[in-house]
Amino acid sequence: MAASAQAQFYTSYLSFGGLMIPIYPGARLSAPRNYVAPPLVGNFWILNEGDGFTNPSVDVQVAVRDVAQEALGLTGVIGVGSKFLDYALIRSADSANDTAILPGGVVFYNGVRALLLENAKFDSFSLSASKGGDITMRARFCGTDVISTTTPSLVPWSTARLLRYNKVTFAGALAGIVWSVDAGFSNSHSPDMSMNGTTGPAAQNAGMLGATLQLTGQAADDATMGGISTAAFTIAGSNVTRTFTFGNVHDQTPDDLSISIPRNMREHSYLCKGVDGSTSGPLVVS
Repeated sequence: MAASAQAQFYTSYLSFGGLMIPIYPGARLSAPRNYVAPPLVGNFWILNEGDGFTNPSVDVQVAVRDVAQEALGLTGVIGVGSKFLDYALIRSADSANDTAILPGGVVFYNGVRALLLENAKFDSFSLSASKGGDITMRARFCGTDVISTTTPSLVPWSTARLLRYNKVTFAGALAGIVWSVDAGFSNSHSPDMSMNGTTGPAAQNAGMLGATLQLTGQAADDATMGGISTAAFTIAGSNVTRTFTFGNVHDQTPDDLSISIPRNMREHSYLCKGVDGSTSGPLVVS
């Protein structure tokens, strides 16, 4: 049998609005055709099919490095020079209150094919960290179509260090007592189902902002962790520092208990609301 060429994962990459960020294996572009194949009377098997609805998306885990313009990039404006988190966090000032389209879309290259997620928007992201581990950042993008695009040229990566657990600190009453954090943010996009002659959505429109927060600590700190009304943690590197502030939280699990060894632990899941009397949403990144 003749040897066949193998596409190695390290020849693959994603480009987000022209921005290159290293990613972990397991990234996925999903765009099923969802063909309709009705069981028509008189047929012993499927003979006819029709176009279904395709709602394409990209899911990826990005590397959190000590680089200002990568995963933690933020300028606070949409336009020339906008960074990664800007496209998730900033809404338009008009009545649509919508998110911005990433210029150039999301290019997904698996070493064999290059596909472009058109009219891509930043739907959601999550961050998690615990002592001894990486800072895990997952992101999801949605778009209107997937088309072939030019195979990209590989770019040289820098040797910037990864930001890990030891770069995460909590403020206020939570300082020094949190064992792990799982935080999330979502724009709750939904497809525009206008009939425009395509099999995909006419656009992706942002819905209600949502944030999630779960903290784990020792049962001995139950009263402190359950009694907070705000929560903030900072990821601090040499070249980039970001603070994630949940301005109005309520413990949803005040009576959840468990027994574990070698010490009793508690997981607290919080309802994250907007700040009363303010235009700030449930999560502010600065």
